[in-house]
Amino acid sequence: MSAAKRIRVGDIDDATTNILAEWMNESSDDDEEIAAGSEFEEEIDSLNESDHNSDTDQEGDEETAVCQENEYYTGKDNSTKWSKQKPSSTREKKSKKLTKTPEKEISSDESKLDKLMEMMLDLVTQVQHIEGKQDRYMEEMKEIKLENEKMKKENEELKKELRSVKGRLDRLEGRK
Repeated sequence: MSAAKRIRVGDIDDATTNILAEWMNESSDDDEEIAAGSEFEEEIDSLNESDHNSDTDQEGDEETAVCQENEYYTGKDNSTKWSKQKPSSTREKKSKKLTKTPEKEISSDESKLDKLMEMMLDLVTQVQHIEGKQDRYMEEMKEIKLENEKMKKENEELKKELRSVKGRLDRLEGRK
């Protein structure tokens, strides 16, 4: 299994582990078929090779070793190290945001007139849209007012009926 596919099993539940195991088996079969005899193996091997002498990297006096230890955070496993300082070569994302759109140059009187007509047509369509919404709003308001009037009439009728029922109850209590 490649280093890119290694997963800490303690962090994943059994169902997910089974799914990942099946996926890795399938993808490793695919990788073997694709990678067999390909020219990419040579590129990967050349990327993994190191040209520096590790013996010279290990040499140094104790003061530099102490300084190096203070320059890193160490993980819980005491083998993982993170640098405390940012790397010196950082790149920023390029952004292609336009702050202001370029204006078209108008060369002749005819093009100025065309531009004015375009703007007026846009305004007319916007006004028509607003008027349409206003008409729909007015229709809805009329419907709401009619419904409100109906409810008021029903409310008055219910009040009359309630008064008559109350009067009947008062009469019945008076007879007893």
